Amino acid sequence: MKRIIYSICVLLTALTSTASAIDVHYIDKVEEVNVEVPVGNAPRLPYQLWVTYSDGKGEYRQVKWLNASEASEKAEANPDINPVGTIYKVYGFIIGDNSTPNGYPVSADVKVVDSSFKIQTY
Repeated sequence: MKRIIYSICVLLTALTSTASAIDVHYIDKVEEVNVEVPVGNAPRLPYQLWVTYSDGKGEYRQVKWLNASEASEKAEANPDINPVGTIYKVYGFIIGDNSTPNGYPVSADVKVVDSSFKIQTY
């Protein structure tokens, strides 16, 4: 009987120490994306964003933006649809995160400005 109790105690100790050694974290927040784009142009969005995890650590992670199709870019660049002063959102996902089937959802706010504005590069 003592041997069984001892075995159970050893097993529980091993499970407890293993569980605390596993580094479990999730995305807590992602940097904001605010872009200004000259009228008649599609936005240039960053391909990586700074991600902060629940444990306080952070890193750059790759983003897949959902405006990558030619049709989306043409619509965004159309001054009849997005004249100067328009603010719209572009959605995407942090690649490799299992928060949703596609990844962790993110968005960028895009403001259309006068065409004399210099295009941002990353």
